[in-house]
Amino acid sequence: MSEEKEQKKKMSLFKKICIILFCIFFVLPITVNILFPEEMEKFRKEQEAERVLEAKRAAEQAQVEKQKEAEEKKKNQKWYEGGTLHQASALDWQKADAANKLATCADLVATMVNRKMLKDEFISRIKSPEHLKPLAIELVKALDAAFKADADPNKNEKLYANQIVSQTTVILA
Repeated sequence: MSEEKEQKKKMSLFKKICIILFCIFFVLPITVNILFPEEMEKFRKEQEAERVLEAKRAAEQAQVEKQKEAEEKKKNQKWYEGGTLHQASALDWQKADAANKLATCADLVATMVNRKMLKDEFISRIKSPEHLKPLAIELVKALDAAFKADADPNKNEKLYANQIVSQTTVILA
């Protein structure tokens, strides 16, 4: 009989614990919401503001890390790597930095060499990427001259919007 009493005591204790937990996790928050609606609304807004701020910080941190990564990659690039202007417009060329222009021209000159579009005297001299550099520099100068910006922004837009770097390179070659 004592074992049965012991079992009932345990069940009774278990029920009490369940009721207490139910009250703590379900009844108490509802009661607080009912008794203090303004405070709860203020608390919710503060929590939301903290979440938004934390998300903003995380996004800013990710941007900083991405920028550091890009700078590190650029620092480790060779002069002929990273050109992105092959199919860009002349307007994009006008805004591009010198490193991008030079790397793009290195790619374009290498393509012309591989396709034997240059005179044999130039092609025979090219043994490494460093041998492309003087030709790439000259091509940058030629494209800068061909895409010289007009002082009038509207006229500049009309003149250069449809000119493509690679197409103009072929004409200049």
